[in-house]
Amino acid sequence: LSYARDLGVNMLRLESKMSSARFVEMADEMGIPLMYGWMCCNQWEKWQQWDDEDRRVAQESMRSQIDMLRSHASVFVWANGSDGRPPAEVLANYHRILTDLHWQNATVDTVSSLNRDADGRTLWDGIQMAGPYSWRPPSYWFSNQYAAARGSSAEQGDNEHIPPYASLRRFIPPDKLWTMTALNSFERFILHSGCPREASFKIVASPFDYANAVFQVPAMDCDPGDAQAHTRALIEQLPRLLLPSEGSLVLFSSRRQMVDVFEGVTPDLRERILLQGDYSKQEILRRHRETIDAGRGSVIFGLASFAEGVDLPGDYCRHVVIAKIPFAVPDSPLEAALAEWVEAQGRNAFMEISVPDAALRLVQASGRLLRTERDGGKVTLMDRRILTRRYGRAILDSLPPFRRELGQTVSVGP
Repeated sequence: LSYARDLGVNMLRLESKMSSARFVEMADEMGIPLMYGWMCCNQWEKWQQWDDEDRRVAQESMRSQIDMLRSHASVFVWANGSDGRPPAEVLANYHRILTDLHWQNATVDTVSSLNRDADGRTLWDGIQMAGPYSWRPPSYWFSNQYAAARGSSAEQGDNEHIPPYASLRRFIPPDKLWTMTALNSFERFILHSGCPREASFKIVASPFDYANAVFQVPAMDCDPGDAQAHTRALIEQLPRLLLPSEGSLVLFSSRRQMVDVFEGVTPDLRERILLQGDYSKQEILRRHRETIDAGRGSVIFGLASFAEGVDLPGDYCRHVVIAKIPFAVPDSPLEAALAEWVEAQGRNAFMEISVPDAALRLVQASGRLLRTERDGGKVTLMDRRILTRRYGRAILDSLPPFRRELGQTVSVGP
C-alpha cells in the first residue's frame, strides 16, 4: 500500500478473496480506494460448469466477503464479474446477497467493456479493462486513441518493466536509496548478506554528467593519523576552499574535530556555518535552503547523518568537502565477529571489510553533490592517504568518474 501511494496510484483492484482484514484497515487509514470483486480465468467464471455445490460455495464465499468489506470506507465498489457478466440466475443471487447485507457502495456486474447482450449491444458498467498490460510512454495516456486511456481503467500495470531512473527518484525517498557496490564489485554485499556468489548482479550506469564535477585532493603536509596537525590544516585551508557565495557541505567523521574546526576558522566563515547539534537536521537544511534562496552563501558542518539521505540539488550544494576517508570505528560486536572470522581464514580483514566499507561511505558522501542531471560542482577530500597508501588507489578508482585534481595546491577562495 505504501508503494502504491508513493507511485501516485489512485485505486487498487483486487480479485478473488481478500488477503487480510488488516490490509483493508490500512487502506482506510491511508486513503487508498479499493475495488474488490470476483476474479477471472477460474472456476468461478465458468458458470456453465457449475453444480449445486459450486452455487452454494459461490454464494457463501461472497456473503463472507461482503460482510467483511461493507464497513470499510476504502472499499468503494464491488464487481460481480471480471472478464464476463454472470448469467441472470447467478447475478440475481449476488444482488440478493448485497441487498441482504445492506451493501451501500457502488456495484458493477462486469469489469469488462466487451460483454454484449443477445442483440449484440455492449453491456458496459462504466469501467474499462482494456489494458495496457505493460509500460507505455506518457504520450499513450494523452493521445485519446485507446479505450484504457478514457474513463476508469481497472486493469493495467507495468508488469516486469523497471521504471526509468528519473521516475524512481520521484517516488523513492533519497534516504532509502541504497548503494550496493564497493570497490566496483559486489563482494562486500555478498560477504554481509550471505547472497550466493552464483547469483546474477548488475551495475547500472548513473545518468549524471560527471564531467560537470571535479574531485580534488589538495596538497597537504599531514594526514588524519596526526589528528591535531590535520585539524590545523583544515582550519587553514577551508577559508580558501569555500566560496562566500556558495552552498557547501563539509562532512566530518569526528564530532570533536568538527567542533574544533568550527571554533578555529575565521569569523567571517564561522558566520556562514550551520553546525550539526545546534539545530535539528531538518531545521539546518531549512535554514540552509532559505539562506541560499536569499542569494547568500551557507555552509553545513555535519557528521555521518549528513553524508547520506540529504538532497541538496543545484545551488543548494556546489561543494562537498570530506574531512577524511570515512573509516568506521570498530565498536560493533557483529563487525568484530566478522573481522575475526575473516582473519581466522588467513585473510586480511582490513582490506576485505574496512576498506570496502570506507569506499562505500566515501561514494555516498560524494553523492551529495550531484542530485540532478544538471548539477555540477566540486568534491574535495582532505586526506592525502588516498594518494599515498596502498589501499588508496582502489578507493580512488571506485569513485564516480569525476574530473580529478590530485595533489595540487589550493588556490580557490579569497
